[in-house]
Amino acid sequence: MKHYLLPFIVALALICLLSSAGGATLFEWTIRDSPTTETLNGIAAGDNLLIAVGNAGTLLTSADSVNWTATASGTTADLYDVAGAPPSCAISGREVVLEWDGVTTPVPIVESTGGEAFTPVMPTTSSVWFGEPDFGIGFSFLYRYDRALGEEFGIVTPGPVLELCVPPGGSSIVFVTTYGDVIELDESFSQTVRHDQDDFDVLDLVAADFTGDCSRILASHRETPSEFRVLEFAPAPKAAAMPNKLGGETGWEDWTMNLPTGLEITSVGYVPSYRGGFPESIIWGRDATGRVTVFHFDGVGYRDVTGWYDDEACPYELLVFDYEPTKIWSGSENVTAVQDEIQIVIAVGPGGLIVGATYAPSIFSDGFESGDLNAWTATP
Repeated sequence: MKHYLLPFIVALALICLLSSAGGATLFEWTIRDSPTTETLNGIAAGDNLLIAVGNAGTLLTSADSVNWTATASGTTADLYDVAGAPPSCAISGREVVLEWDGVTTPVPIVESTGGEAFTPVMPTTSSVWFGEPDFGIGFSFLYRYDRALGEEFGIVTPGPVLELCVPPGGSSIVFVTTYGDVIELDESFSQTVRHDQDDFDVLDLVAADFTGDCSRILASHRETPSEFRVLEFAPAPKAAAMPNKLGGETGWEDWTMNLPTGLEITSVGYVPSYRGGFPESIIWGRDATGRVTVFHFDGVGYRDVTGWYDDEACPYELLVFDYEPTKIWSGSENVTAVQDEIQIVIAVGPGGLIVGATYAPSIFSDGFESGDLNAWTATP
C-alpha cells in the first residue's frame, strides 16, 4: 500500500467532514460503481490520478476516487500490484511487468512464459523493482529492472517479498519479507539489515504497509489458520515507549496491537498524518463470526469503524492518502476547531469491489482531537 498527496479531492471530503459533526461514525463507507467484475488486487495514487489493477488485465483509473473508468492495459494477464504515478507508473502481474505513462497503452518491460507471479512492484528514479515470491524451487527473488540498460538483475531474498518502499533520496529500496525480515538494498544490491527476524520465531506476514519515509512497518501476522495479530516494526528508541514490546534486536523492535481474538486480517494501512508521535492505521478483516470488520488504531487504542453491511466482500488492498487543511470554524462553548488533513480511504477487492470513505479528524484549541465531535480523545 502507498501514500501520496492528492490536492484535487476536496468536495467529497468536506461533505463527509460536515456530516460528522452530528455524531456520525468516524468513517462513512460507500461502495463505488465499478466498471469491472474482475477481482481487483492493487491500488495506487499520485499526480491527480488513482489507479487500480486486477485480474484479466484490468486497469482502472479515477480522478476523484468516486468515478472509475476502465483503461486498456495491453495484456490479459492477472495484474497484482501497481505503484508510482504516470509517467513513471509500474504494474506487475502474472509473467509481466509494465510501465505506464498514463496516456498510451502500458509497455511491457519484463515478459516471461514460466508462469511467474511478479509482485510487489515499485519504481525509483532509474529502476523498477519487483518481487517473485515463489521461484518454484523454494527460493524467492527481488529484481531490479535498469531503465538505462533495459535489463533486469536479481537477488535471492530471505523469504518472499511482501511490500516495497522507497526511502528519502529515491536511489535505494526497503522491503519486508513474509518472514519478518526488513532489508534495504541499493542499486548494486549492497544490503543493510534493518530488522533481522529471529530464525526461531519466523513470522507469517500476510499484509504490510510502510509509512511514507519507510521508517515504520505495519504488518498482519498469521499465528494459526484462525488467529492473527498486528505487529509494528519501528526504530528501537521509539519502540521502547510502546507497550507489549516483543523484540530486542539492535536497530528495530516490534510490538503487537491487542485486537479482538479470532480476527482474520486481510489488509492494513497507515494513515499518513502523525499525531502524538505515532501514526494511526486502518486494519481490515473478518471477525470470528465472519463479519467484515474495520478498525482504526491511533497508537494507543482501537475502535470499530466498520459501518459495513456486505459480509461477502472483504477488500484485499487499501490505500490511504491526505488532503491538506482547508477549513477553520468555531464550535459550541467557544471551542475553535481547525480541520487537520482529510484522510481518504479507498479499498479494492473481489468482484470489482471499490469502497471509499473519508476521515477528517479535527484539532481543537483545548488540546483534544477527533473525527467525531461527540467522541473526543485526548491528544498526547
